[in-house]
Amino acid sequence: MGCRALTGTKVVLDACVLVGSIRRHVLLSFAEAGAFSPVWSADILFETERAIPKGLPAGAQSDRDVAAHAHRICALMNAAFPMADQRFTAAPPLKGLPDPDDQHVIDLAVSSGSAFIVTENLRDFPRGLLNEFGLSAMKTDDFLRDMIFENRNEANLIIDRLRQRIGRAHIGREEMIARMKKVGLRKSAKVLAE
Repeated sequence: MGCRALTGTKVVLDACVLVGSIRRHVLLSFAEAGAFSPVWSADILFETERAIPKGLPAGAQSDRDVAAHAHRICALMNAAFPMADQRFTAAPPLKGLPDPDDQHVIDLAVSSGSAFIVTENLRDFPRGLLNEFGLSAMKTDDFLRDMIFENRNEANLIIDRLRQRIGRAHIGREEMIARMKKVGLRKSAKVLAE
């Protein structure tokens, strides 16, 4: 059983989409179902690990515990998707890139043969520049909406399995959809609710 929308397509997941737990869980649940092959690098996981603590409630845990939690999340991602963590060849600096620190994401996409970059920072990846490499950048919500639309029945099963896996089976489907809306996955939630 698997999704057919992008089966086998390599997709770079930028650090900003891996930080929040709901976004990360939903994306990786679709990857686990075979909808796409996730790609990241040591650099992306380093950024993810540094950013996860910033999204957690202050004072709930010690800084050491929070850092260990973030490290564990990245280790679990690598264990679940061993082919996702890829090395890349650094290219000469690209002209027209708004933030030169994001070049490693494009270099990874090109080196890995990825078709998409899923990011919340579209302005950092200009369409014209990506077109030169045959790449597209999409926000998480648009990416998931397209997969859900193409695989409506499978998407419902994926969300149900996700609720079970994260120990939230008691949360109804409607509440899970509401949580997706709350973190900005409004279009995806809308298609799931139809």
